Amino acid sequence: MNQLVRILPLLVLLMSGCAYQDMRQKVSAAEVQGHIVGAWWCDKYSPEGPFYLVTFHPDGRWTCASTNAPTKRTREAYWRVMTDGMLLVTQKREALPSSNIEMFVPHFITERRMVFGQPSVAGRITFTKLSLIDKELK
Repeated sequence: MNQLVRILPLLVLLMSGCAYQDMRQKVSAAEVQGHIVGAWWCDKYSPEGPFYLVTFHPDGRWTCASTNAPTKRTREAYWRVMTDGMLLVTQKREALPSSNIEMFVPHFITERRMVFGQPSVAGRITFTKLSLIDKELK
């Protein structure tokens, strides 16, 4: 019993490390490219807003619309997926990765939902495909 008490903290650390590793699955560039085109509703918001609608156009254009009244605005840029699956949003179509507006690390993506993180920023951003939201509301 005394040995179990000594080993227990180590087991807890090992198990929590394994759980974290399972949550961060590797998403390939082909998976991102195959699912990302379309309009996505950003699920991360505060009660005051703003709420974001992000559209990844097939031609590489990207739009992000803020939908609450005081700050309604739209940003336009270009998106592309790097070979490692990283998503870049840049001002110009052929810009270097160093000139990005946003850089996202994919954690999970399907035809319905996607979850991205940002390098050096805590937390994740979750999106739901807009066509699926429309279907659920009807």
